[in-house]
Amino acid sequence: MAGPNTLPYGGIVNYPTWVFANTRLYVQNSDKHYPGKVTVWAAGNTEDVVVYGGHTDHIERYWGGVHISVTNTGGPPLTVWTA
Repeated sequence: MAGPNTLPYGGIVNYPTWVFANTRLYVQNSDKHYPGKVTVWAAGNTEDVVVYGGHTDHIERYWGGVHISVTNTGGPPLTVWTA
């Protein structure tokens, strides 16, 4: 749907979400030694996604077409995208 974008620490990207279906947000950490974390802001709510070194993880939510803001709030550069 959108991305991928590589976010340095403190980097922010905004993504649209699906109106009639769930949206998946993927987070990939290419650094093999340190965990990373992104914080997702959507409609006044926040959620943290932690991904361990060398792994990719995702969350799947219904955000109802509301744009989400994703910020790298901890660790190495992280690659994020939605589907």
